[in-house]
Amino acid sequence: MLERVLPLLKQQSGAEIEGGVANSPNAYDDIVEALDSGEYREIILETPPSHVSHWLHVDLPQRIAHLGYPLTTVTATAQ
Repeated sequence: MLERVLPLLKQQSGAEIEGGVANSPNAYDDIVEALDSGEYREIILETPPSHVSHWLHVDLPQRIAHLGYPLTTVTATAQ
């Protein structure tokens, strides 16, 4: 899914877009690691619906917001 959406985001924004899927059980750690190793201006976070993972849906966006980057959170939908 990420491979399908990245070209669309790039086309709409006119900017370089990078994306990744969390590798560790704590997605926050993966995000911080990516931010430390690159130059980013914004974070777009896709989370599972709250009925699937209430903790991730509520806690992760709040923690990421404290990193100081503009943040857009998108809730995943079934395809």
